[in-house]
Amino acid sequence: MATVITTVLLRGLSGKMGDVVYVNRKGKVHVRKLVPQRNPDTPAQRKQRDNMKQVVAEWRTMDRDEKDSWGRLARKKDMSGYHFYVSRRMKELKKN
Repeated sequence: MATVITTVLLRGLSGKMGDVVYVNRKGKVHVRKLVPQRNPDTPAQRKQRDNMKQVVAEWRTMDRDEKDSWGRLARKKDMSGYHFYVSRRMKELKKN
């Protein structure tokens, strides 16, 4: 993946153009080739999707204080609280 040095005009660049994808993360534009999506639709994949639905639903029911707590923990990992929570819970559910 390449990183683009941005100008004022390119700073908000994101999306797909042809077979190239532009991602804007933390003020940097990253460029990569578009990878065709696969959908294996295996029992294991369906289980992961169900787990993801469950974890997202858990996050949505949390109050602001709980979400803020996850956000503080996540800063140490340079992640958002949401992504940190999802990562931890998905790992926990995979063990079961």
